[in-house]
Amino acid sequence: MKVNVTTINCPNCGAECSKNYGDKDAHIYGSPLRTCPKCGATYIDKRFHEIALEGAVYDDIDPYQKKNKKESLTMMLFGAALTVGTLLLSATGRIYPIAFAIGCFSLVIGLVSLIRTGKRSVKNKRAELEEELKRSSLRLQNPQYLDALRLAGYDIPPDFTPKDTLD
Repeated sequence: MKVNVTTINCPNCGAECSKNYGDKDAHIYGSPLRTCPKCGATYIDKRFHEIALEGAVYDDIDPYQKKNKKESLTMMLFGAALTVGTLLLSATGRIYPIAFAIGCFSLVIGLVSLIRTGKRSVKNKRAELEEELKRSSLRLQNPQYLDALRLAGYDIPPDFTPKDTLD
């Protein structure tokens, strides 16, 4: 498995400020303000977004959801193919009970995994978004924080008021 390592450098002095072990284009909720440990400059980390300002993108809160769905669907397809294949071969007089059992088992496990992934992720996603929305709203009520965001180049409308609901 390949791990992406992205280094975040200070736009002021070029010093290495942090490493990200994941997608360099990830959309993460939280304060985008970062301070360089070398020169002390404040800059915007474009991976981070204020949810109370920008709103929520539901797919971004659970980056593993798509991968889990693909794995579940792959297991279901494997199980279905093996089950159908053994049924077709049984018509010729050959019986493969172990292959049939493995196919049925894979099909059921894939289906259960797909259902559990969907239920868990929707419930968890909503709760995580609500919590981050509260934290973001609190940060954005601080006038010094808003000024720091503006000075660092974060686009904030002049008549801004924080969002208090996800909908």
